[in-house]
Amino acid sequence: MFEYANRVTGGWHMILFLAASSLIIFGIMKIKQYRTSDSLLVSNFITFILGSFIWAAGLIAGKIIVLFLLLTLASGIYAIFDKE
Repeated sequence: MFEYANRVTGGWHMILFLAASSLIIFGIMKIKQYRTSDSLLVSNFITFILGSFIWAAGLIAGKIIVLFLLLTLASGIYAIFDKE
């Protein structure tokens, strides 16, 4: 089912799935009242790991994984310097 949806939408299905999962994880972390920087780091890291599995299955391009890696690194730097 995922492969069919990915072929029909030209790869946007998986990219939107990863973006939505990142937002959902971030929302859950904020509901639990974690700091914004920590919530951002955890949601980006989990999305990066999930995206790596999807990339290994051949459903998304490597440049999307690099984008999620850069987002994870940027949110990690933000979490280090955040003084909330």
